[in-house]
Amino acid sequence: MDSDLLGLEKRVVMITGAGRGYGRELALAYGAAGATVIAVDPDVELATQVASEVEERGGGAIPIRGDLSVALDVVTTFAKVDELFGVLDGIVHVTRGQSQTSFTELLEAEWHEL
Repeated sequence: MDSDLLGLEKRVVMITGAGRGYGRELALAYGAAGATVIAVDPDVELATQVASEVEERGGGAIPIRGDLSVALDVVTTFAKVDELFGVLDGIVHVTRGQSQTSFTELLEAEWHEL
């Protein structure tokens, strides 16, 4: 059986909202599947805890403090990822809100509410 069944081995994946709930569980699962996890959360202590858990289970992870409802945090988070890895293979954006508007049509004010 292929050990990289999901194709995540050596992939760099950002999980936003990684500090708790679904985001935390997804970060742990992606790490277990072989991805390097970038655990992003507004609470850096929670992001650090999750990154540590991924590493304790044999995966690779780094924490980044970021609130991706804030435009400046989006820019600095992606700049940090580019600096550290030079590539980003995937993003799982776990948000606390919801919208009926298409992602490509969201206004910045609506984005902040997500």
